[in-house]
Amino acid sequence: MGLGPDKETKFFFKLLEDAQRELYPNCKTFTALSFTTYLLHIKVLSGWTDTSFHMLVELLRKAFPVSETLPKSFAEAKKFNEALGFSHEKIDACPKDCMLFWKDKKGLRNCEKCGTSRYKESNVQSDDGTTKLTQISAKQVRHFSLKPMLQKLFKLEETSKHMRWHAEGRTNDDDEHPIL
Repeated sequence: MGLGPDKETKFFFKLLEDAQRELYPNCKTFTALSFTTYLLHIKVLSGWTDTSFHMLVELLRKAFPVSETLPKSFAEAKKFNEALGFSHEKIDACPKDCMLFWKDKKGLRNCEKCGTSRYKESNVQSDDGTTKLTQISAKQVRHFSLKPMLQKLFKLEETSKHMRWHAEGRTNDDDEHPIL
């Protein structure tokens, strides 16, 4: 068994190194990661399609002096952020906040408590003129898994030291002043 970081840790350190790259030479405003994150944030807030995001990135890649720091598409930008731990899971919820349609309840169509449907039905007209009834989740929550983020933070020695301070570094008042 060899010493040193495992394959996953090496990959994570490579991602961190990539995340700190300048967007272009002498750029003091953004790193490649921060710029990509801003673009993804604007995409979500503005309701851009994946295609419109891809088109914007193509334009920026042509306009910037160095384009290899920019993602080539929405999928690549999303993959990079997810690899760093910036991902979430969408979970359908009852519109009246009674329950989550998650784990063993994932296949249910109606809320167990109030009976409300988890879907909104909407008519969508296709290009050929036909109307199709589609079901869209009435409400969704986003679950950000804490465990992978903490594991990644503990891989960095300096961050790990700060995260352990509460248990290792502070003075324990209970030991100094026992209750009589």
